[in-house]
Amino acid sequence: MKYILSSNPKGYIILPTKELVEDEIFKRLLKKEFPMVFVDKTVNDIRKPLVQSDNYLGAYNLTKELIHNSTVKSIMFFSEEEASAFLSTLIPKEVTFQNYPLLFQGKQMMRSFLISIIVAVSATLICVIISALAAFSFNK
Repeated sequence: MKYILSSNPKGYIILPTKELVEDEIFKRLLKKEFPMVFVDKTVNDIRKPLVQSDNYLGAYNLTKELIHNSTVKSIMFFSEEEASAFLSTLIPKEVTFQNYPLLFQGKQMMRSFLISIIVAVSATLICVIISALAAFSFNK
């Protein structure tokens, strides 16, 4: 915000946020009556011009574009509240280990685990053998 003020702009186009409204520099800017326009949101009882977009039309056009001009056939849209609610379900509130026994009871997991061990041991052995041959040749 300090950098923006130091560049001496003639006006401001502002997308207000809670942090911005609480910022002391922004409060001083309001007192100086600089020309400003808010985008999409008003701020408390501050009377400034407001430009709003049609989010429904924008989402419609975006979805239509994705479907017609790409291979995308399934699209999800989350509002900010829905996205934060969804993300909060991915992180457990309490860590438990009760599902691990179920995980290892299935044959598929044990098979995958065994294959991973075989690949890791094989790669390690190959690396050790190649390193030993290289070390032998450097020693001579």
